[in-house]
Amino acid sequence: MAGPDAAGKTDWVTRFAADEGKDAVLLTHHYYREGQNPTSTIEKLLGVDPKLQPQLNMLGAASKSCGLPYRICEVNSFSGGGRPGVSDTMAGALWVLDYMFTLAANGCSGVNMETGVNHLDFISSYSPIGDDEQWHFSAKPEYYGMLAFSIAGRGQMLQADLDAASPEVKAYATQPNQGTLAVTLINKGAAASELTVRVPGKRASVIRLHGPAIDAKTGITLGGAEVAPAGTWKATKSEVPPVRNGQLKISLPAYSGAIAQFT
Repeated sequence: MAGPDAAGKTDWVTRFAADEGKDAVLLTHHYYREGQNPTSTIEKLLGVDPKLQPQLNMLGAASKSCGLPYRICEVNSFSGGGRPGVSDTMAGALWVLDYMFTLAANGCSGVNMETGVNHLDFISSYSPIGDDEQWHFSAKPEYYGMLAFSIAGRGQMLQADLDAASPEVKAYATQPNQGTLAVTLINKGAAASELTVRVPGKRASVIRLHGPAIDAKTGITLGGAEVAPAGTWKATKSEVPPVRNGQLKISLPAYSGAIAQFT
């Protein structure tokens, strides 16, 4: 048994953990930035959601109290199928990459992204997988953020201290294997940033999450490559910047992401 599958009232999870924790295997919760409406903008999607961290704190406390993992079992940008022109753009790719790392940093055991036909019987704007309902499928912008996380989110999560003036710039670090390190940088702002990454590795390779514009619906790439119609992907562009004295200087254009892997 898993539950309570709460959509808004996180205290239900706390009560479920206390009442049913001995018989359940998983605590579950939903998350959306908000319901779809005219104020569901790119700026709001990429900005700080004041309710998110308190919610994750409560879920973490409930999980610890009963020894069960918690999972966000239904999530995407804006409920009701997403906001067209927002959820289906490069903004969705940056949002989901940051969101999934935020979950990982808060001890969440997993996440289920909503996709395909929703309860209103149309293909959701936030769907990571496009579907023309004629058996033709494609990777949409949000898919690229998920793909980036699948590469950079492996192994042990490490603490990443970021000294940046812009709150739109985020950094996450993982250790996939002994002697390796992955640092993910996300710029959700309109200004480019120049960052210095201090790491123990001697060699670095960098692939980038890029789109023509923050509201672009097509032309999104990871490592210079798009996902093929068959669902395959392989990076075609990788930078090999020099690491000097344990430091890597890296530029981070506006509305973009980068994964730096160190050995």
